[in-house]
Amino acid sequence: MPKSCCAVGCKNHNLMLKRLSFFRFPRNADRQIKWLAALKRDKPDGTPWVPTKHSVICSEHFITGKPNEDHDHPDYVPSVFSFAVTNTKTVQQKKNRAL
Repeated sequence: MPKSCCAVGCKNHNLMLKRLSFFRFPRNADRQIKWLAALKRDKPDGTPWVPTKHSVICSEHFITGKPNEDHDHPDYVPSVFSFAVTNTKTVQQKKNRAL
């Protein structure tokens, strides 16, 4: 089954020629909440996005290329993201929420 990174704007998948690793969301509830907060991903209707058992994040979202189990390590949570918004509908929705 093909794997695609679930980070917003990331187009990486396991069928690409470049070497990537893919990581499932942690089972630990506290850590999973931190990963979800880092992703800043919502459904189109504005409700929070919830990962499935098949949801993965690619190695490009970790400084060292993989998650680390140490709470004090920067790769305990993915942190390398590009949150540039290019969809004008999304920009308008964010403006409406801010009002």
